[in-house]
Amino acid sequence: MRSSRAGLAAGLVLALACLAGPVLAQGWQMRSYDDGSFFVATMQLPGGALSLTCGERSPRGLSALETGNMEPTVTPRDALRLRLDLDALPLPGGFRQSRDDLIVEAGGQGFRLPPLNADELTWSWSVDLGAADPLFAAIPAAPEMVLHGEAGRLALPTAGFAEAHGQLRRHCAQMFATVGQPWATAAPATPSAPVTPRAEAEAALARGCNGPADAGPAAFLAGEIDGDGQPDIVLDWREITCRSGHPRPFCGASMCQASVFLSSRPGTPREPLELLALGVRLQPLSNGNMAVAVGGSLSMCQPQGTACEFLYYWTGSELAELR
Repeated sequence: MRSSRAGLAAGLVLALACLAGPVLAQGWQMRSYDDGSFFVATMQLPGGALSLTCGERSPRGLSALETGNMEPTVTPRDALRLRLDLDALPLPGGFRQSRDDLIVEAGGQGFRLPPLNADELTWSWSVDLGAADPLFAAIPAAPEMVLHGEAGRLALPTAGFAEAHGQLRRHCAQMFATVGQPWATAAPATPSAPVTPRAEAEAALARGCNGPADAGPAAFLAGEIDGDGQPDIVLDWREITCRSGHPRPFCGASMCQASVFLSSRPGTPREPLELLALGVRLQPLSNGNMAVAVGGSLSMCQPQGTACEFLYYWTGSELAELR
């Protein structure tokens, strides 16, 4: 089965090698091909695992029976199909038909991709994004882009991306207009989305459990902790049960970590701040923000050994204990 898939993939690579059109000297390249029944245009790095593609019926009007092109690439109007090689970022736990774990770090921003579906014909994960998706404008702002998945990361250079993307959009729009499908400027129905603290907490949960997990009603606490107007998230690992059967990650005999995801923290994905807690909640403060209240063990509390609680607030650079 794997050998037949590899054969199909090799055939597609050979077809792409025959594409003709504008080529960049290095970095991302745009190529196009029209066999008379269908056209296709693609941009990618030479030998790269990631590509963007558009395709539709050819203006030349030949039938697929005449050309033998029985498995063409046909994409929606105003969209580019993002494809990622199935082997580039494997999923833990084996093959799945779809995945929703991919975050793209580009130009200092993070974008969560919509769910991608497995396509064994092209040996890729694929999803259609709007040709003007904000992700594409952010990619050229840094020397590399990074794809983050459940079980790894993939760094790709961005040299030539802006030029190739511009060429691809112009060519696709022209070809679609020629076959009576002029492109509009409407936003895509399912765009990539800036990564939120909640999304990062859910991704951390999947990584910590090495797969699916059940979260209790108080697993994700949302509130304004850092004062930037965006909701922050505290992930209480006491509320988590891993379906894999592994013990709760980040937990000891009685205390568990509380992972604090702040929207103002730099980086993609943002690294959480970790507290050790015997239970956690959010406590309103007089300045309108929330403190993270964590329960302490008996050995951490008063000399008489009764229960206690510690409050941590955001100083602008760290979580500090409120005394």
